[in-house]
Amino acid sequence: MMLSILIATIPGRETLFAKLMSHLWRQSVGLPVEIIYDASAKDVMSIGAKRQRLLESAQGRYVVFIDDDDWVPDTYVEDILEATITLPDCIGFKVEVNGMGRRKYASASNRWERWGEKVEGFDYVRTIYHKNPVLREHALKIGYQDMRFAEDHDYSDRLKASGLLKKEAYLDKVLYIYRYKHEPINKKFGIKR
Repeated sequence: MMLSILIATIPGRETLFAKLMSHLWRQSVGLPVEIIYDASAKDVMSIGAKRQRLLESAQGRYVVFIDDDDWVPDTYVEDILEATITLPDCIGFKVEVNGMGRRKYASASNRWERWGEKVEGFDYVRTIYHKNPVLREHALKIGYQDMRFAEDHDYSDRLKASGLLKKEAYLDKVLYIYRYKHEPINKKFGIKR
């Protein structure tokens, strides 16, 4: 197995999840790809614990997360598999951010030292994070903390600091479409006040 696509979803998002699964399934038929998901409720475990459980279930050489309410282009799987030919530690790419009546562009790459805004023609940048394919062995060494939110930033910071990512394949194209939704933080992360 070359690629494990991991999806953390929750009850109430079945329609979004089904559309994403259908889209990914069509791209993956006959290829060395597995798609693993966890649909347990927010009150059962934190998103960090859910991501860790998915990561530990993965069998692919590379692992990547797609959020159930986001989207990827029709060539997503093909592009990632092609980038793995050189056996990089990670795969960087451009991200499109849609929401609140705006479209912005980001770069998720190991060349960035930290998360930031307005760098080299991008609205913002990220170091390698859960939306980037990473060698599973590296992702397992870093793992996800049992956190209700910001587990992606924590993982990204620790992955960058580890020094494990020495070789990156960077695809100069949008490979992830983040659908930004403005929600109060307590609703977004299931925090009861």
